[in-house]
Amino acid sequence: CNAAISACEKGGEWERALQICSLMAEGHLERDEITFTAAISACKKGGKWQTALHLFHAMAQSEVEPNTITFNAAISACEKCCEWEKGLQCISAMADKKVELDTVAFNTAISACAAKGKWTMALHLVSVMAVQSVEFDTITGNVAIRACEKGAEWVKAIELYGVMARSQVELDVITFCSLLNTCKTSFRQEQVLQFVGLMARSRM
Repeated sequence: CNAAISACEKGGEWERALQICSLMAEGHLERDEITFTAAISACKKGGKWQTALHLFHAMAQSEVEPNTITFNAAISACEKCCEWEKGLQCISAMADKKVELDTVAFNTAISACAAKGKWTMALHLVSVMAVQSVEFDTITGNVAIRACEKGAEWVKAIELYGVMARSQVELDVITFCSLLNTCKTSFRQEQVLQFVGLMARSRM
């Protein structure tokens, strides 16, 4: 059955995946983390974010422990549903259950916070990444700077840029555009010109 649900996931057939998952429950067949992860991913790919979250919560009722991939799919669903607080709850649950926290989980949760203008929480997650020794990559920096843009926190955005540069994290067009937008929002013309110059020298 797990193979069938995985096939549905790859084929984008979320309804079929849910049907098989339900039939397994009705037939008292064991549903494990592979079953739920594949079904959640199928719903995620089908844009059925609320259904994906419902399945994630159903795991607890079935006494099935989620793994890193399951949590990541759930956090992604939270981001798409603008449920940033639930995304944070997933991060906390991963730590409590000693499930491996990875860059994908944090980047998605930070993005969810940024989308709702929760820049302080987004930056808090960045600091938690450092404590947990989770890799900070280009996407991490970009979504965190975007969160600063929402709060017009140009100083914090430049600090993040500094962290990226010192850590030799790749800086891309999105990085600089987010920095420019943050500085423009805060009316920091001097910093805007500096970053425009950096982009020109980097041939972006």
